[in-house]
Amino acid sequence: MTKVHLNFLTNESERIKRLTIIIIWGTIKQKIWAWWGSISLITALMISLVITCLNNTYSDILTILRFPSREMVAFQGLPLQGYHFIFFFGIPLSATIYLIYKSKRFFDSP
Repeated sequence: MTKVHLNFLTNESERIKRLTIIIIWGTIKQKIWAWWGSISLITALMISLVITCLNNTYSDILTILRFPSREMVAFQGLPLQGYHFIFFFGIPLSATIYLIYKSKRFFDSP
């Protein structure tokens, strides 16, 4: 099985940053396309997180993140697996998706 790389550490991060800036601008203007863009982006990030965490071990994730040695020693001592990150990051992302969904009434319809 091929390991999935952490997408947010590649050149994709620049595209995500630009897209986020555009979505923020559209959100300030309360445009419906920004609402759709934000819900799509957060959902895609959540799916990427789940796939990454399920296909990689905790040590793989630490290796890819390349923390300084002192932090690496501290993190290696934690009894975690890759799927534990789903709970740490998945729950807040799920709450964010819910809040974005509930905010649709504040955006202009086309």
